[in-house]
Amino acid sequence: MKKNLVIGSGGGYGWYIWEPFVRSFVKYARNTDLVLFVDKLSDFTRHMLEEVGKEIQGGEIKLVPFPEDLKEGFIVNNRWKMFLRYLENNGNEYNQILVADTRDLIFQDDVFKFFADKKNFIGYTTEADDIRGSKVGVELNYIWITNCFGENEAKRLADKEIICCGTVIGTTEEMKVFLKKMIEYNPNKYTTGNDQVTEQYLIYNDLLSVENIIKIDCLTGAIFTSYLFHEYNPIEIKDSMILRGDGKAPAVVHQYDRQETLINLVDELYRSCDYEPNENFTDVKFMMEQLPFLIKSEKYEFAFKFFANYLLDQSESVKYADEIIRCWEFLSIKKICNPLADMLGLLLQSLIETVFKDGFYINQGKSIVKCLKQCKDNNYSIIADFEDWVRSKIIKAVDWHLEHNNEPRYVGCMQLMLEANLKDNEYFFFLMAEMFRGFGEREIALVYYCNAMNYKSNTVEEKEKLVWEYKKKLLNEAKFFTAPRPKIIKPTKSEDEKNLVFDESKKSFVKIKN
Repeated sequence: MKKNLVIGSGGGYGWYIWEPFVRSFVKYARNTDLVLFVDKLSDFTRHMLEEVGKEIQGGEIKLVPFPEDLKEGFIVNNRWKMFLRYLENNGNEYNQILVADTRDLIFQDDVFKFFADKKNFIGYTTEADDIRGSKVGVELNYIWITNCFGENEAKRLADKEIICCGTVIGTTEEMKVFLKKMIEYNPNKYTTGNDQVTEQYLIYNDLLSVENIIKIDCLTGAIFTSYLFHEYNPIEIKDSMILRGDGKAPAVVHQYDRQETLINLVDELYRSCDYEPNENFTDVKFMMEQLPFLIKSEKYEFAFKFFANYLLDQSESVKYADEIIRCWEFLSIKKICNPLADMLGLLLQSLIETVFKDGFYINQGKSIVKCLKQCKDNNYSIIADFEDWVRSKIIKAVDWHLEHNNEPRYVGCMQLMLEANLKDNEYFFFLMAEMFRGFGEREIALVYYCNAMNYKSNTVEEKEKLVWEYKKKLLNEAKFFTAPRPKIIKPTKSEDEKNLVFDESKKSFVKIKN
């Protein structure tokens, strides 16, 4: 009897990310292998995968290194090639295959039993909104299709349901056909969303030569893509099971990490809460990846010891920037009174200043700001001027995105500035102006730009130069703005600003004479 297969990838993932996915797989999988494509795997993660993998009933975990020729470029594009190569060499061993995201997915049942009567099929999963984002207002899929296949195609597909590429199930030969088509039609742009819109393009243009193509409905199917559904519906949990739209428990829950309620449930069910430290390895990353589990298990003595012995070497610490933030996040949410924990928090803050001395990405900044707020709420110690340091790095990040016209990141920058209480800042108003300019609402853009110019940080000469450059931008309507429209309030105009109108004949803003 042939086995089934779950196949996924995770280049820089560690055990913290994979634990819920793997533990839930082991709990429910029957006669099924799990193949993971890995790169730069730590001793700790390998050790935990091997230990937990011993519990699988009738299957095993197989770790496959990234092919050398596929290490460059985006993993979201290259993973399809990895999966196809594996199936071409090993597909005869398997009946059904689930291609799955591994970062934000858990199992609640044996998913393959729900498709046991299906032959020669590919099953695609839908999300709870259409491509234009009518229900939730998230326009990303429309933007991705526009970027990859043109705006005419985006308009044509705007009313179609979103198809999620994070979960695709099918029989072996049909999965090979699907993967070949994904590779053939993927535009291979270095941008997010390529693979998702490629699948949508294939399905809605009937480009898959497969006998049976099955829609797995988000609200009633065995695979539940939860994020957009829970944006406008309450989260339902019964007997520690996440329920889909019809009130029943699906076999797979995808995108659980977008909702705090689901994150907390998954943590409780599938993450180690009483981890025992392991000092048998000397690999620094092994030690680094144990820290969150030691903190979660409140073994602060070991956490402090590991930190002091292995992480005070700044040259090593730089390699583990995200793990350091994650450790501080684990620590900051705990409401405890422990001197070692408090000191560990200060050391982590100091290390963050060192690791991110040149700045951080927007998502890293969001995590740091979140930790800072949690430390305040829980009365943890904070390094003097640390908050000012964080804000200065946020300004630096925003300045970089504005300078490089990185419009898709403007909304994230704006939200980060709001979270860091930086809205009374010229850069915040510049972001507002740039976004509304991109949306074609030039008068509102000018109001925000005037607000930015009221700050004293610019000399008269600098202001005049900036105003001239900005007016030139306002006249350029050719550029397509690729960020989703944020939910923000339009500004109130001052009396002077109310008299500004855009004169088409003069191609400039002029004052209305009373």
